[in-house]
Amino acid sequence: MEFPKFKYHPDPISTGAIKESNETCECCGEARGYIYASNLYAEEEIEFICPWCIADGSAAKKFDGMFSDDYPLQEAGVSKEVISEICERTPGYNSWQQEVWQAHCGTP
Repeated sequence: MEFPKFKYHPDPISTGAIKESNETCECCGEARGYIYASNLYAEEEIEFICPWCIADGSAAKKFDGMFSDDYPLQEAGVSKEVISEICERTPGYNSWQQEVWQAHCGTP
């Protein structure tokens, strides 16, 4: 199975957002060799999510969560479609404080 591609986070393994793991994804129930290494902002605490469930949006939908805060993107005038892609279908990144996606002229 080909590793998912993320337009706004093109190499999540090198950034540490995705790591190799034999854990089972709490969304799809499969162990695919990789797991998300950051937070899904949701009501319940989710520990293991595979990149495929991030990429297709099923994790965000199933757990009613987001991988990044949408507020800075809204304030920057980014379209709802792009905000949805970043917050619901793109791995967030690890940061000392809360991550903030930068945007310029409405483009993240």
